Amino acid sequence: MAGDSGNDLEMFVAPYKGIVVANATAELKQKQGDHIYHAQTAHAAGVLEGLRFWQVIQN
Repeated sequence: MAGDSGNDLEMFVAPYKGIVVANATAELKQKQGDHIYHAQTAHAAGVLEGLRFWQVIQN
């Protein structure tokens, strides 16, 4: 799962692997955990970065 705003907060409560993209709200960027990856890039590029991090896709 991936998110960028407050309406995505509930998804990050579950222990599933998640991606917070660089353009996310400050509230969402505060979410921490071993199951949350904070991408350095924004929008779709951030999602792709996270998918690579979680080894869902390869380069």
